[in-house]
Amino acid sequence: MKSIQDLASKSVRSSGESTALGYAPHRSDEYDEIRDRFKDVIISGGENISSIEVEGALLRHPAVLDAAVVGIPHEKWGESPKAFVILREGRAA
Repeated sequence: MKSIQDLASKSVRSSGESTALGYAPHRSDEYDEIRDRFKDVIISGGENISSIEVEGALLRHPAVLDAAVVGIPHEKWGESPKAFVILREGRAA
């Protein structure tokens, strides 16, 4: 099973969102290793969204094994939350 860091870094690498995440050095296996985000608050349309609170809400779902939330650039809102979620084996959400 891949970790949330592997899932997020593969997605970020393919979509070009790496500048929104934080410290993510590139590895030789075509993944970026996400070590931390630059900030915990996502500002979307003038509203402050806590990535930690969103992660907590996702993790309370019984099907969710792990989750990470980051802000990505959004043309209209400035930033938009993006969640990377790993489900428990055999579960759906």
